[in-house]
Amino acid sequence: MHPMSYVNKIVIAGEDDKLLLFNIEANELIYSFVNITKRLNGARILTFEQSPLFDIVALGLESGELLIVNLKHDKVLSSFTQDSPAKSLSFSSDPSIEKSLLAS
Repeated sequence: MHPMSYVNKIVIAGEDDKLLLFNIEANELIYSFVNITKRLNGARILTFEQSPLFDIVALGLESGELLIVNLKHDKVLSSFTQDSPAKSLSFSSDPSIEKSLLAS
């Protein structure tokens, strides 16, 4: 995923259940999200989605857990659990409701 305002950078979910930030122009690892990765508890990331806010991303896990994370601060802001794996995520883009809604 290419986060908003992150020039030449992508966030990927590594094979070893780590969340990583790469510079695609320099072809190098910039950062490993240690705190977010710890919170995964070994659950595989199935999907992630950029929120309308800078640095805020939702992660959908194989365990059914949804995490709202701040990439800039490597921090989990909130979590929710559903009964099945989170296979797709989407934030609302309707400014008339004045809130961001997350659908899974």
